[in-house]
Amino acid sequence: MDYIVLPYGDRQTLFSYSKGNLTPITNFPMLSISNRVEISGNFLVTYSTCKRALIVQQWFITGRVGVPEVVELPKEVTGECILVTDSDELFVGGKSNRPWLGRMNLQDQTRSWESLLSDQDLENAAHKGIDALSLSFDLDWGPRLIAYDNLLLPLYAWIFNKTDLSWNKPKRIEIQPVYTYEHIVSAFATNDDVYLITNGINHGTSMQFLRCFDKNFNHSNLLFEETSTDFLSDRSEVTNTYERGADWLQLVSTQDGKVLIVAGNAGLGIYDTTTSEMKYLKREGKSARFISLVDLDSSAVVAFEDTYETNPNRWSIEVFEFNGSI
Repeated sequence: MDYIVLPYGDRQTLFSYSKGNLTPITNFPMLSISNRVEISGNFLVTYSTCKRALIVQQWFITGRVGVPEVVELPKEVTGECILVTDSDELFVGGKSNRPWLGRMNLQDQTRSWESLLSDQDLENAAHKGIDALSLSFDLDWGPRLIAYDNLLLPLYAWIFNKTDLSWNKPKRIEIQPVYTYEHIVSAFATNDDVYLITNGINHGTSMQFLRCFDKNFNHSNLLFEETSTDFLSDRSEVTNTYERGADWLQLVSTQDGKVLIVAGNAGLGIYDTTTSEMKYLKREGKSARFISLVDLDSSAVVAFEDTYETNPNRWSIEVFEFNGSI
């Protein structure tokens, strides 16, 4: 049984997934529908409106939930990304005058932040931030956490491996850009590879890239690129419409080697690593915004937002099952 939280109707909703069946359990009217909600073994975590604090809420498979708690970030830190594990380990990346990466055990009776980046780790990283996190399991090293910086060149990544007692001192690597003003939008790591969505702009031409690195960032491949001129904001105060075309927002990878990208009005993007082809499953009048993997990473649940703001129940859910036929 898998449990996920995605927007549905007009609020964040807890779902169970088993054998192709997605069942809503309960919803959360107090949690912002515009921010992603991360779910661990026992807690839900999302940002407050200002991103200077977190909203943490305990949940139970019966649908009962605890009272929402506010967990403040350290002074002057603004959060940018959240990652939680099944064992209720919480990681938050953000920035103040330099990158910040904090860890907390949500099961502790007295919670406190442990900073994972030392002054030495942050040398020459002033005015940068942690904007994406990924977690994978390395057969040689065990759990591996990667924190990504996407603010100002050069782009950095800090790689942590976990010992029996704690997370070890990180290795900092530099990610070479393939375009000017390139920044990281989303990251996802498997046991062997790391996938990144990046954006860049040069003389008014905006591009988006799907990049793949080996797990140690020794080798990289540019898998796919697409001009993003067409998806630059076409919002108007009158129609309040969303972006045209493919706006790559978040990616995940399935166990059979497909890279899935929620791509705004273009729907769900599917990149096949064996054929190097990208195709989109578009849903008219809807914008794909969030995605969660289920069923041992062989299926995905996508949350679509209705692009007509007059619809009060503007979020819908669709399950995509991948068995080699899509």
